[in-house]
Amino acid sequence: MNGEPLAGERRGIPLRAVIPNAVTALALCSGLTGIRFAIAQDWERALIFVVIAAVLDGLDGRIARMLKGQSRFGA
Repeated sequence: MNGEPLAGERRGIPLRAVIPNAVTALALCSGLTGIRFAIAQDWERALIFVVIAAVLDGLDGRIARMLKGQSRFGA
């Protein structure tokens, strides 16, 4: 073999694992954005982004279990 995938064989991360990881990354970015707004004393936006982060954090595990796409990153 020369390292190329066989016919029908896929390489890389399956899509079912990418989706929950993307939600986890969005939650992380949203939380950090909320912190940024809090440092700037823009309390309303800070609260909105922290709440969005909390909702996304609650959803990512459920999405991963539903799609059977758990990963170490999401854990």
